[in-house]
Amino acid sequence: EVAIVEDFELQASPNNAISVIELIGNESKVLFYTDCSRPLLVLYVKNIQRFLKILLLCEDDTGTEIKFEFSNNNSFVSVDKHGHCKLPLEIDFGWQYICMDLEDIVANACGTTFSICKEVTVCGSCRLLKMYFQSKRFADCELPNYLRLVGIE
Repeated sequence: EVAIVEDFELQASPNNAISVIELIGNESKVLFYTDCSRPLLVLYVKNIQRFLKILLLCEDDTGTEIKFEFSNNNSFVSVDKHGHCKLPLEIDFGWQYICMDLEDIVANACGTTFSICKEVTVCGSCRLLKMYFQSKRFADCELPNYLRLVGIE
């Protein structure tokens, strides 16, 4: 089940909750087609149950597609010969900031250079506030208001 809900933990002002995407159940997912070359993927997610998985479809500088599966159900790293990498995702309950360095992940997993991220899929039970790509790391106060977590408008 996927729905838009209001999260009262994130309030723009008293009695004014922020709308978020809520996924409930292991089969729930939301897919974003991206084709983005910026190397940092940022997500603001709220882990609300046990299962959370983030799937990425990336392409390296050789044109090879690489599938990454980050899950709090994985406890070790595995890479198969077909370009499918499974990596653990350690995430607490409540709202979390996740910043994935795709250049570093592709280099360490495959020994190649990141080119683009084609797809991002969020699966399982969670709430998703924001997802965006950036070219370098920014402090929350350096971001425009619509991307900030602190002091949400």
